[in-house]
Amino acid sequence: MRLSTRRAGFTLVEVTMVMTLLAIVGALVMPFFLKQSRSVTNTAGNLDAQQSVSFALNMIDHDLRVAGIGTGLNQPQLVEANPLAITFNANLITNDTTAVTTASYYDPAVSNALSTSLTPGSKITLPLSSTQYPDSTYYQAPGLASPAQTISYYLRPDSTVTTVPQTYVLWRQVNSASPVMLARGFTLPVSNAAFRYYIPGATTNSVQELTVAAGQLPRYFKEPQGSVPNTGPDDTLALISEVRLQLTAMYQDQFGNQMFRNVNEAIPLLNAGLQHVSACGAAPAPVGSLTASAYGGPTGGDSVQVQWTPSSDETGGAKDVRSYVIYRRTQPSTAWEPVFNVQASGLATYTEIDKGLTGGGTKYDYAAAAENCTPALSTLVTQTGVKPHP
Repeated sequence: MRLSTRRAGFTLVEVTMVMTLLAIVGALVMPFFLKQSRSVTNTAGNLDAQQSVSFALNMIDHDLRVAGIGTGLNQPQLVEANPLAITFNANLITNDTTAVTTASYYDPAVSNALSTSLTPGSKITLPLSSTQYPDSTYYQAPGLASPAQTISYYLRPDSTVTTVPQTYVLWRQVNSASPVMLARGFTLPVSNAAFRYYIPGATTNSVQELTVAAGQLPRYFKEPQGSVPNTGPDDTLALISEVRLQLTAMYQDQFGNQMFRNVNEAIPLLNAGLQHVSACGAAPAPVGSLTASAYGGPTGGDSVQVQWTPSSDETGGAKDVRSYVIYRRTQPSTAWEPVFNVQASGLATYTEIDKGLTGGGTKYDYAAAAENCTPALSTLVTQTGVKPHP
């Protein structure tokens, strides 16, 4: 008996039923997957927008709260008050171990150009303006430049976005360094002001807004020019005690849906209107003497030994000397660079070795100052023209 090798197949009716069922299942499942996909995209977009606005707020809030700290004599706290830009002075960063109590943080790798104040030789054009700053050199003590940097935050239109009108990029600049982009995708509130400024009001604990409509903004610090009386500092800037930040971060997904996250934060200027009162009274008396000489002999001639006797205010007088700061400069430079900070410890003579110097006839100047707990520095005691061994 011969067996049939023919296999049983699906009838046309069966195939049609299966395809119909698959189509029904696909029609039911596909919207679910699309919905889930959009939900994931929206969540990611919301997180992106939230992160952008949170990062911007944290940066600006941190820096503005220390505006005015560590500024030099007559150096302003606020330099620019613009609806889309703010510029201020503060000692945010230092590469000097003697200044870690006044700066926000310490970074030995940061350059001097980014850890001290601007000078007329390195002046900048303030963001969104044609005003240049500064016209004066600011000092914390005679011959010592102010450690407070000039920091700007500002918004410019985002030229890379064409699908959404009026989007902005947030930038940050320190001194004359290149601006750094912090975040993009911001829009402005109806007032078109990211920064709003407030001065004390007529009643206790009240504030009054400076507005563009009243012609009070933007304002820029103007330094005195010779004897011309109408170009002095803008006193209104010194009155600003609160800055309100208003930003909206936007995210647009692939389907054209837009998601927004808003921030509206009042940031107090803690140093506004305050005078920095000396906690330890007047500046301390200078060191008794300073001697700097070549050290190490002909085979180790890259060093200078610096010795000084204490200030009379360390063990007598006000007894408020906390440390001694030793400065150095290479001739013919006139700018002092701190090289040592030595705790006052009751020694009759203090000694430090300055290593890694250049021989071959290079001349160095040294200076010493006593520092109290304010911290305030004494006048400098100097020795000039010191050469390491050749």
